[in-house]
Amino acid sequence: IIIIITIIITARRQEIVSPRGALLFEERLKNILSEKSIVWKDWHRISEKSIEITLKNGERVYFSTDTPLTEAIEKLQLILDKFSQEGKKLEKIDLRYEKPIVK
Repeated sequence: IIIIITIIITARRQEIVSPRGALLFEERLKNILSEKSIVWKDWHRISEKSIEITLKNGERVYFSTDTPLTEAIEKLQLILDKFSQEGKKLEKIDLRYEKPIVK
């Protein structure tokens, strides 16, 4: 019984952090950004659960694989629109938290 439980726990951990799952997240993120006409020029996986994207104007945007993509993209669009309308320049948008960090 212990061996079976260990195998199940190990299999679940591998599913959660599998490179295939991470690649699917990255591909979905790239597709949604393209659909929303958000142009990016650089891409880095900075940790197991974090991705940094540099947008066309140099803004760095941080995403978490734990945050639903549609929610993160909606927040990103609102922030970009607001700062664009106000004529302000952005350096960094961190969407890994419930309340985005904007600098």
